[in-house]
Amino acid sequence: MPGLRTRTQQDYRAQATKLRKVFGEVDIRDLQPHHLIRYRDKRGQTSVHQANREIAVMSNICKVAIARGLVQRNPCKEVPALTEYPRDVDVTWPMFEAVFNHADRAIQIGMMLVAITGMRPSEPREMLRSAFSSDGLRYVESKGQRTAQRRGGRKRHWNWSPMLEWCYRQALERHGKQPNVYLLPAAHGGPYTANNWSRLFRLARERAIKAGDLSPEREFQLKDIRAMASNEADNPFELLQHSDGTITMRHYANRRARTTTPLL
Repeated sequence: MPGLRTRTQQDYRAQATKLRKVFGEVDIRDLQPHHLIRYRDKRGQTSVHQANREIAVMSNICKVAIARGLVQRNPCKEVPALTEYPRDVDVTWPMFEAVFNHADRAIQIGMMLVAITGMRPSEPREMLRSAFSSDGLRYVESKGQRTAQRRGGRKRHWNWSPMLEWCYRQALERHGKQPNVYLLPAAHGGPYTANNWSRLFRLARERAIKAGDLSPEREFQLKDIRAMASNEADNPFELLQHSDGTITMRHYANRRARTTTPLL
């Protein structure tokens, strides 16, 4: 795991903990596909996504076992993944504002940055203050930073706009008289952890529901704001810049019906 991103390592550890509770005492040489299929089906009743991710982690463990000569084959390769369906939550501006009005200032800035640029929800909490300069916002996407030195990564640039300027000014006001290298530092001075960032957003969402500003049936996750940005954009492909446009359409840009004028 050392070569993986911090968040990916956290996910792997959490998934390995789940696997260890079931397979921790099993000799890997006795592991069979039907054991894994039973686990996948049982876990899939709670979360299809996590069931597939945990089988993927087990597959990587088996690859290590093969490399060390402990087993000759990977039983996970005979376990088909459960069908996953893309999220279809369509966040509108009134829904966005309902949560925004109940959020802490750091989350407000993060939500707005995602909404106006379509960046990944983790980008604002990891962003450096130096990413902003006289010509706007420049940074390398977090998914490209690990390979940035080898392949350049995916560099993004946004010109200044009224809302981008608002985000930057509000972030500087949070710093007060003690400027920080991070745009949105936590109380300890470093960046927010992924869990704390998500927790603060959930608290804002719960407050919005409790106040009656957001219907429980219309609650959304932080990552759904990125899909809102793509649905609001004239060109979602340019906004999100996925290497494969089918990802943009399958997971982001197809959540809202496009308005079309009849021919006659």
